[in-house]
Amino acid sequence: MGSGGFTPAAALNVFVEAYEAARTVAELIRIYRDYGPRDTRTRCRLAFLIEEWGIDRLRQELAARLRRELEPAGRDMRRSGHADHLGLSPQKQPELTAVGLCVPTGRIGPEQIAELADLSDTYGNGQVRCTTGQNVILVNVPKHRIEALLKEPLLQQFSPNPSPFFRKLVACTGADYCNLALIETKRHAMELSRALDQRLGKDFAPMTIHWSGCTAGCGNHQAAELGLRGCRTSIAGKAVDAVAIYVGGRTGPNAVAGEQILDTVPCDEALPSVVAGILQQRALIKNSRLQSAVCAASSIQPESFSRKQHAEARFTSATGRRDRQPPRTAAASISLPKTTKAMLCRLDELSSGTGQKMTVMGKTLAVFVMEGQVIAMDAECPHEGGPLYEGTVERGCIVCPWHGYEFELHTGRCDTDPNLSVRRYPTFIEEGDVWIDLKDESIHR
Repeated sequence: MGSGGFTPAAALNVFVEAYEAARTVAELIRIYRDYGPRDTRTRCRLAFLIEEWGIDRLRQELAARLRRELEPAGRDMRRSGHADHLGLSPQKQPELTAVGLCVPTGRIGPEQIAELADLSDTYGNGQVRCTTGQNVILVNVPKHRIEALLKEPLLQQFSPNPSPFFRKLVACTGADYCNLALIETKRHAMELSRALDQRLGKDFAPMTIHWSGCTAGCGNHQAAELGLRGCRTSIAGKAVDAVAIYVGGRTGPNAVAGEQILDTVPCDEALPSVVAGILQQRALIKNSRLQSAVCAASSIQPESFSRKQHAEARFTSATGRRDRQPPRTAAASISLPKTTKAMLCRLDELSSGTGQKMTVMGKTLAVFVMEGQVIAMDAECPHEGGPLYEGTVERGCIVCPWHGYEFELHTGRCDTDPNLSVRRYPTFIEEGDVWIDLKDESIHR
């Protein structure tokens, strides 16, 4: 993430039994010890040796040291999704729940730590766990204590259901406590996310937003859908905080480095407008791609949409222009056929077996992933309006948290009362994006 920028791991294509793991790792370390670069401190990394050698030579050297042929790795068993552990997650132990709390930018004070410990003693078994997203989890909470826990004052500060611009927000230590950082990351991160909430509302799906205070990249800014790297610039002869902006990064089996689209944007009152414009333009471009696919599939001829209009739909900075005006929307220049299809979220934002609440085109939905299939249904239980997205998944059914009514995820039928059903909506996945058709799906389908 630091020296040399974002470098996705290269597959060594080796299958290792558990008893072989320690020796294999030791030999890899020895290979780096013997051949790794030493010329420059910033290049003392295994990544640069792999860059020089290539993965095939590294594999051959490892085989020579282990004195045996290396078995191929086989199928990649990593999951494509990433769980952020926020909200209510049923544990494997019966009647116990893990409650993930969002700690904005990971900053927590001594009084809040003491209160968190008290809540863990009162509602759990004294254990608190931390996540890679700078959040915390209260574990081993009995289901019958959940309602009381959710009313605790600390959960109003550390929400289990935060806004999409805080849910996956990460910020490095910043200039407060790091002598390498060029800007104060955490304050700017909070201010920007609050402003995006006000401008864009809660209709946006949760997205990864990572802040790094300098090129060292401790906030992993190039691994996020929206990354911001701290820098400094001069306005009227005065040095001020600024950021370089990256988009489109992600980790996992299909890792992609975020692309820098803006170089130096001051962290002033115009920054939220600039970032909001970028997010709106990216959503617009994704929707236009979907519309083209829909038109092709249904033999609909869209109205003329020229190369010039495509170019105008992109943010002006992509062409190298450096004006500080907020990006204008290109919605007026695009005319496409009306559709009930819309982008729901990224596939890696969903966790298997755990429901999420999402709002698309004014409709609130409960969204689940079961056996690799994304299932979207109305968010409220038809019995008395219970929040189905907070229910537990059992035996292929979602169980309403209020009165225990069970609905089959694949049909929407109610196993408890045959007269009730929940509307489901078709979904499909395109390049890691989950799309939904808001036309009602028959419950018998």
